Amino acid sequence: MKKALSKKNLWDKTSLLLKSTLGAVLGLFPTKWLLGKSFRENCKFVHDAQWWSAEQAREYQLNKLREILKLAYERTKFYRLMFDSVGFHPRDLKSLDDMNHLFFRNLRQGQPFPTGHNRKKGDSQTLLQPSAAARGTRFRTQR
Repeated sequence: MKKALSKKNLWDKTSLLLKSTLGAVLGLFPTKWLLGKSFRENCKFVHDAQWWSAEQAREYQLNKLREILKLAYERTKFYRLMFDSVGFHPRDLKSLDDMNHLFFRNLRQGQPFPTGHNRKKGDSQTLLQPSAAARGTRFRTQR
């Protein structure tokens, strides 16, 4: 079987003398530069973020959470059904406290977690019942 042309396969076929020479030359460059622009940008972000105030960190977390919820809402039928069932839209998220009513239904009143696309009406198969991790309880199933 013919191997594909890749960096790894080329490196495997390179002679030991060339490998050691390249290693010595590359050792002259700072590791950050060898790992690329994305790595350097992430290093700068982490370095800057360590000095943020608690308020700046919470604001960053909230913005990232909004982005994730927006993607989930737009691209996943399951989450769109779940968010709609509790009257939530990602743009409505103003603080982390808004998450309290989002994912968790009152299990004592028997309100099921919406599954929409994977259950038939009247089906008594397993329902996923999430509960708040912050309250120390785990996901559980109900039959």
